[in-house]
Amino acid sequence: MSSETPNTNWSSYIQTPEILYQTRTLRFRDSRKQQFLDLLGFRDGMTILEVGCGPGAFCQALQRWLPKSHITGLDQDAAFIRFAVKKAAENHLNCDFVCGDATALQFPDVSFDATTSHTVIEHVPTEKFIREQYRVLKPGGIFTSLDVRSNLNSSEPWDNPSPEEKVLREKFDPVTKETDRKFKVAAYSMNDTQLGKQLEQTGFKDINLKYYTVA
Repeated sequence: MSSETPNTNWSSYIQTPEILYQTRTLRFRDSRKQQFLDLLGFRDGMTILEVGCGPGAFCQALQRWLPKSHITGLDQDAAFIRFAVKKAAENHLNCDFVCGDATALQFPDVSFDATTSHTVIEHVPTEKFIREQYRVLKPGGIFTSLDVRSNLNSSEPWDNPSPEEKVLREKFDPVTKETDRKFKVAAYSMNDTQLGKQLEQTGFKDINLKYYTVA
C-alpha cells in the first residue's frame, strides 16, 4: 500500500494471495462472527469499506455476516484484487473490489457508514491514512483498525524456537529485513498513545482501544 500506481509488490515479496487468504479465512471464521461484530460495532444494512483488503477474506466474512450490507474492499496490490474478485465469485458473495491508494481514496466524501482495516495502518503514512477515511465516512461513521500487538508478553511454545529454527532464522532474517526496508513494512508503527492523539487531531470522537486474545 502506497501512493504509487497499482502493483504486486506485497503479493510478490511479502505474502502470496493464497497464503494470506488462508490465514485470514481462519482468523475471520464464522464461529467468531459475534465476537468481531461486537468489537467493530457493525450492523446489517451498512455501507462498509475495508482499506487494505488483501485477497478479500475479511470482506467475504462481513458479507456473510451482514448480508444486507454493501461491502467494498480496496487494495493497492493488483494480484490481491484479482484473487479477491475470483474468490468472492466462487463463493457467491457480492463484494466490490477495487485497486486504489489507502492514502488517497478514490471515493467521494461521506460515502460510507464504516471503514475498517486489518494490519494495514503500520505500513502506510498514518496521518494520510486516517484523514482519508475520516473524509469518506458519513457523520457519525465508524472507523476501526485491527492490529496484531506482537510486543505483548507470551509464553507459548512457538516463542521458543528449536536449534534448527534458530539456524533458519539466522539465514533468512537479513533477507527479510532488507525486504521490509525496501517496501516499508511496518515503517509507520505508532504506539497506542500516538495513535489515539492522531485520531483525535483528525476529528474522531469516542475513541476506544480494546485488546482481544484470539486463538
